[in-house]
Amino acid sequence: MKIGFIGLGGMGKPMARNLLSAGHNLTVLNRSKGSEDELVAAGAHAGQSPATMGRDLDLVLTCLPDVPTVEAVVAGPQGLLSEPKPGLIVVDHSTIDPRTARSLAGAAQSQGAIFLDAPISGGVEGATAGTLAIMAGGDLEAYQKVQPILEAMGKLVRYLGASGAGSVAKLVNQLLMSIHSAASLEAIALGMKAGADPTVLDEIIRASYGASRMWERNAPRVMEGRFPSDAPIRLIVKDQTLIAGLSEELGLPLSVFQAARRFWSDATKNGLGEEDVAAAIRMLNR
Repeated sequence: MKIGFIGLGGMGKPMARNLLSAGHNLTVLNRSKGSEDELVAAGAHAGQSPATMGRDLDLVLTCLPDVPTVEAVVAGPQGLLSEPKPGLIVVDHSTIDPRTARSLAGAAQSQGAIFLDAPISGGVEGATAGTLAIMAGGDLEAYQKVQPILEAMGKLVRYLGASGAGSVAKLVNQLLMSIHSAASLEAIALGMKAGADPTVLDEIIRASYGASRMWERNAPRVMEGRFPSDAPIRLIVKDQTLIAGLSEELGLPLSVFQAARRFWSDATKNGLGEEDVAAAIRMLNR
């Protein structure tokens, strides 16, 4: 199977590298050419455009920053679906809303292609190690066809149902992540300002019901004062906009989520949008 990968950012590049390591015939395309050149040097082919990749390849994976970019790359005038190879499968690993996923699936079907929404979770570490969680929605037969390929990038690869189901699962995850991250930082700030030994506090919380993946991620960064920006706050804000849209569409009020949304909006207003999630502690320590 001839495979393409579009979007070689912090997540996409290691995912594509894992496909190469698994021996797949891979064509890559990226807006900035540094990452693309790096993978070509490792054995990938350089793609010309989404349109030519959709025409020439059997499967194209995308990992892109936002909904407008996904729509342009997949369904734009020069997109993957402009003149697709019959039976082309497009698997999108971006974070998009379920409505967009269903719309793109319909556009693909009208062109004799298939679109799967298959967002990811696990961060740059998981993308590098090939241990991502991959949650897929769309045509079951197409999913079964590409599942072995997805397993080269993910440890937990699951099918959730019809188009949009993968995106729903990702937004549920992002809702929890945004709340847990804000809560972990407020808890760390409270403990440290009250005089608790942060190292002992971290040990206690990890063994208690208050533990969370976000505490385990953020607490060491706060204690070390080390904030590598592998999860910038602006991405939380972007995903929260999608979550808010879905909750409004469903008529479901989410009061705790709205509090977390204000927290991350305040962090952005304080100039921390490009900083790592854990760096929001600076806002609390002012």
